[in-house]
Amino acid sequence: PYTSLELDVAPGHAVVARGNNLEISAIPSRSLSKPIVLSLFEPDKDEGTAVEMYPDTNASAARFVYTLNSLQNSVDYQVSAEKFKSARYSVRVMPRPELKKLELTLYQPTYIASGPVRLNPGVGDASLVVGSRVLIEAEADQKLAKALVIQQPGGEFAAKIVDDKRFSHEIAVATDTSYSFVLENDLGLRSEKPVQYSLKAVTDAGPTVEILKPGQDVPFPTERRLDIKAVSRDDFGVKVMVLYYRVGDRDSLIPQNLKPDFRPKTEYEVEFPWMLDTLQLQPGIKVSYFIQ
Repeated sequence: PYTSLELDVAPGHAVVARGNNLEISAIPSRSLSKPIVLSLFEPDKDEGTAVEMYPDTNASAARFVYTLNSLQNSVDYQVSAEKFKSARYSVRVMPRPELKKLELTLYQPTYIASGPVRLNPGVGDASLVVGSRVLIEAEADQKLAKALVIQQPGGEFAAKIVDDKRFSHEIAVATDTSYSFVLENDLGLRSEKPVQYSLKAVTDAGPTVEILKPGQDVPFPTERRLDIKAVSRDDFGVKVMVLYYRVGDRDSLIPQNLKPDFRPKTEYEVEFPWMLDTLQLQPGIKVSYFIQ
């Protein structure tokens, strides 16, 4: 007796990343008297091309397959055998999401930068002092369902979706850190081969200061003037240089500014004529000082 034929067709409707392959399979409910035919159509077209599906030699039961290689455009398909004809399915071919724009804003200690520093668009690498923060603002080329930031060390973090395509994330810099993005669109396609960016954590060694002149304890000058020469250095720049002095046994320190502006300099040398006649000192009173 004749038994009606059914075909279990997979994957049905599908979304495929552009350039990927798609295997279409059909499992018959009984043995076949004719080949299984796969018909391929351009979307919204009735005329198509037919190809014969081939047996899957690795399957334990009857299974027929056909692979669509390196898909570039969307396509519809239908599977038929004998009197059976499947529904018409659509394969939507879409590009994977990609990073379109990237901007970093650096927030460093105030002694290094008076305010946030925005890097040029597209620059994702930076060197920062430990304890700094980096605000990442980025945009994809299509609507996103999620954006993941992969930090090493640190792990995986969900970025904040600002609107359809834009997202942001903040990194606190404690050690050298690399990061990359995995973007997923609203169809479930994810970006591949992410670019790795790096944040180099720099330890601030602190400024140094050296008194070059007189550079030692000296008797109180008879001309009541002490010529001081000093140099300070810092890898991120010296902003302030102050002479502090104490008269006699007083607890309080009196400051004397030695640098006229706050522009940072990696090396700053100053010669300062310290006029001591304003101190109104009694014989035997000691004046101690240091520079910071």
